[in-house]
Amino acid sequence: MSYKVLLVDDEPLIVKSLANTINWKQLDCTIAATAENGKKALEAVKELHIDLVLTDIRMPVMNGIDFLKVLSENFYNPKVILLSGYDEFEYAREGLRYNAFDYILKPIDYYQLEECIARAVEELGADQKQKYECMKNRIYDQLMLNNVKDAVLENYSFQLIIAQVKKDASDKIAPFYDWVEQQGCRYEQVNVFIYKFDQNELIIILTAMKEKEEQMRNAKDVFVQTVLSFFEQKCVIAVAPLVTGVSNIQCSFVQTRELLRMGLALRVPVVTEDIVGENKIKNTTSSAIEKAIHFLDENYHQDIGIDQVAERIGLSPSYFSVLFKQKMGMTFLEYLTNIRIKNACLLLKMSHMKTYEIAEKVGYTDQRYFSQVFKRKLNMTPGEYRKIHSRE
Repeated sequence: MSYKVLLVDDEPLIVKSLANTINWKQLDCTIAATAENGKKALEAVKELHIDLVLTDIRMPVMNGIDFLKVLSENFYNPKVILLSGYDEFEYAREGLRYNAFDYILKPIDYYQLEECIARAVEELGADQKQKYECMKNRIYDQLMLNNVKDAVLENYSFQLIIAQVKKDASDKIAPFYDWVEQQGCRYEQVNVFIYKFDQNELIIILTAMKEKEEQMRNAKDVFVQTVLSFFEQKCVIAVAPLVTGVSNIQCSFVQTRELLRMGLALRVPVVTEDIVGENKIKNTTSSAIEKAIHFLDENYHQDIGIDQVAERIGLSPSYFSVLFKQKMGMTFLEYLTNIRIKNACLLLKMSHMKTYEIAEKVGYTDQRYFSQVFKRKLNMTPGEYRKIHSRE
């Protein structure tokens, strides 16, 4: 990737000299903007997400030190190299207190400046890699656990793409994964994260600040075509609608998985909500959960688990688990436990069966474990429950 550079000086000739003398391309940098004072520089940093700033100290309206102060107060974090004359040496040292990367004295030694820029670029790469890995892990935690509180990521939009690669192209999965990771993980201010869950399945998540929806749409189109091209059309790609806020990505994940399932059935290379219709998705997922609930109501007394139920309705256990919690507001195990305890209560009130017999009747082979679960749910033992209700 190319790092965005901002040149700030009220002398146009100095700006021109900086732009033309430094070999920016070799340093993996691009001049994104110039500014004549700190105030305009702040606007450029905010709007363009500048990575590196070269700024004079003495300027009208807002000088370089005040510019640095405002940057530090507003959590903008480009690397800033100060350019100062000998009579401004103490100001330059003050700038280091406000997180200036370094300072170069005038008249500028361009060899020294280029070496300083190279060091800044190296640090930018290390910083961005660390931030990327941290953000990737936070998104994964939300995707899996759905209980991560992250106020920062609530201000981001997310686009989920799932690619199911056919077996005869599976040898391309590892190279593609590595290629995405090595691309600098960005496309026009959009972060790109890739995860590998099942053997032939890739999850790609695009994310950017929520005001960057146009860039997100462009990035989505680029990556869908990139995936198709890389795997030579030997894949099915599901593309979910854009969502805002990290708290919504698990729901989007469930929807994308359902789209993928339909895409595989329809045998189309790219499937979206528009293709299959929103109502069809909702009806299909609701029907699957209804079947699961009916099966649980009829078979709660058997030794059953999530694997058996998911297989019966034709879904993977991981997908079924997420879908069940999304639709029912509780986990599969919580629902099954509630059914068993509810029926145990009826038997305690309406029969003279012993506790171990009731435990077996509602699906527990271990009486002690049944009693522990019962007490945890109702804050009393089965015996205490029976005593209370025998008086009614």
